This record gives sequence, structure tokens and C-alpha cells, in this order.
Amino acid sequence: MTTRSRILVLAGVFSLLLIGLGAVWFIHAPARVSAESCAHIQRGMSKEEVASILGQTSDWVNMGADVHSAYYHSEGSRGRKATIEVRFDKDDRVFDKAFEEESTEAWVDRLLRY
Repeated sequence: MTTRSRILVLAGVFSLLLIGLGAVWFIHAPARVSAESCAHIQRGMSKEEVASILGQTSDWVNMGADVHSAYYHSEGSRGRKATIEVRFDKDDRVFDKAFEEESTEAWVDRLLRY
């Protein structure tokens, strides 16, 4: 094998390695809105404590009777889309939360459309 052939083989292997690492990052990049981050939200937390976990949101809904919900949505088109709903009482303390994630089938369909 000539020196030029070895260089081409090494360049090919290096390229495949970079593509593989990029694919792993693309699929498994950490997200603020996830089941794990939702699990960190506890009853009685303040809005500021929730924001330190999930970031800020502008998606607020008044539920009446001094109750309001904040919705945190995953951003970007990578990975499965997810939403966390956090409900706050009249004292702006968490009393309930919910996590919802896009189904695998819907995620695959969305990826194939692009």
C-alpha cells in the first residue's frame, strides 16, 4: 500500500468518525425540557427556582381562581419535541406539573419530511 493510499484510508476513517460523533451529538444533545428536568421540579418551588431548572418562558395561561400555568417547550427541530406544564398557586408556588413528549412515530415522520 502506497503512502497516498494510506493517507486516503486514514482520511476516510477520520471522516466517518467525525460523522458518527456528529450523529450521536445530534440525537443525544441535552435538552432543558426533558423528563429528567421535570423530575427536579418539586411541589412548593418558586417561579425563580423553576426558571433556574427550565429557563424563562413567555407561555403563561391563567387558569382562574388565582391559579396559572407555565408551559416550557423544547426548542429546535432536533430530537423529540417535549412540553412541561408547571402549575402555580396564588402564592406563585408549584402545586402540580406534567411532562409530555412527542411519540417516536411522530418524531420519525417529522424527520423524514425534512
